[in-house]
Amino acid sequence: MKTRWLWVMLAGGGICVIGGCASHDGSTAVAEGDGSSDVYVDESGEGAPEGVWQPDSGRTEATAPATQPTRTEAPATTMADATPEPVSDPEWDPAWGDQAEWDAMAEGMGMTGAEMMAMVMQYGTPGEHHQRMQQFVGDWNIKSTMWMTPDQSMGKEDTGTSHFRSILGGRYFTEELSMGQGAELFEGFCIYGYDRRIDKHFFTWADSWGTGLMHGEGDCDGEGKVFTYYSSYEMPGMPKTQYKSVTTIVNPRMYIFEMFTQGPDGQYWQNMELVYTRR
Repeated sequence: MKTRWLWVMLAGGGICVIGGCASHDGSTAVAEGDGSSDVYVDESGEGAPEGVWQPDSGRTEATAPATQPTRTEAPATTMADATPEPVSDPEWDPAWGDQAEWDAMAEGMGMTGAEMMAMVMQYGTPGEHHQRMQQFVGDWNIKSTMWMTPDQSMGKEDTGTSHFRSILGGRYFTEELSMGQGAELFEGFCIYGYDRRIDKHFFTWADSWGTGLMHGEGDCDGEGKVFTYYSSYEMPGMPKTQYKSVTTIVNPRMYIFEMFTQGPDGQYWQNMELVYTRR
């Protein structure tokens, strides 16, 4: 029952995993350990490259050594995929349809039909952020470690699978996730994207243990490797809980998802880590 309760809590936080990651050397890596103190090593078994942050048990955002590159915050600098500048005096494209009809609809917004359609085309065209997200398309194996308390004294390991695909011309991405089995089977579905209107990454999450939707927004670092999302969820009879999730790309065949819950003191503590390896 403790495991089921934890999945419910994590479902509220949204197990959405897309994004980027801290800088690693790109070598093939695997996760080893008992879940309480995982160390990421390359195929030679020599350990992580010098300078690569390695997680340890009991870590919270407040206790991570300041000298190590943490995976809990995305730098303020974002990728160069800024909102496109409006097109001035665009020409009407006959492929758009009847110009008079569009002019009539656009008049109330103080623009011409051509200006409206040009704006729609600009904001609706996938950009660099969408191209980066293509690397998640495919099938993945998952090794999960979950904690019920901030001191991470009660850990639970599990395994699962995930299938990512690109939809609607590369504008959005979906994940179908399955963890556990039997009475503890947990299935989730998530839609990810990047909204060029507001220059934000976003996700919308649903799962088999709930009937609601959860939405989060965030940013990525300047290299498009670390994605940080913020979201909230409220269960009946419980206060609204704030969550943060960070996805870090280790190399083309591996990435790591971390999820944090905000405690009463305002500090985030880690309640989950998912290690994805490409199948």
